[in-house]
Amino acid sequence: MTNLIIYPSSYFQIRKIDEDLQGEYDAAVATGLFDIVLFGYDQWFQKGKRLN
Repeated sequence: MTNLIIYPSSYFQIRKIDEDLQGEYDAAVATGLFDIVLFGYDQWFQKGKRLN
């Protein structure tokens, strides 16, 4: 089983993590235990796409 965390992207920079969650994101990456996926609200709800 893969440990996966999905984080929202920044509203203005969709290839970056939401600024409010940067610390949590950095901690998750530092552990090396998780696959992490970014998603953009607009892309997700309007087009059904996620970002990597």
